[in-house]
Amino acid sequence: MTKDLEAQVESDHELILLLKKEIEDLTVHIHETEKNLGASQQDLHDTSEQLAVHEKLSAQHTILQNIFYRVLSHI
Repeated sequence: MTKDLEAQVESDHELILLLKKEIEDLTVHIHETEKNLGASQQDLHDTSEQLAVHEKLSAQHTILQNIFYRVLSHI
């Protein structure tokens, strides 16, 4: 047992309770981290989809613009 831990606890029972609380706190932190990771992955997926739609629309715009100018140049 480290000196810091010895200063915090006076008995084995207190040590067990302290360790139990630390485990519970870490468990909560793990669940929050997993939840945040899931949300980040969903945001990344949404962003990827939006980027793909943007690229498709941009390509369509370029094609239509080229067709329009070619039609105008033949009039």
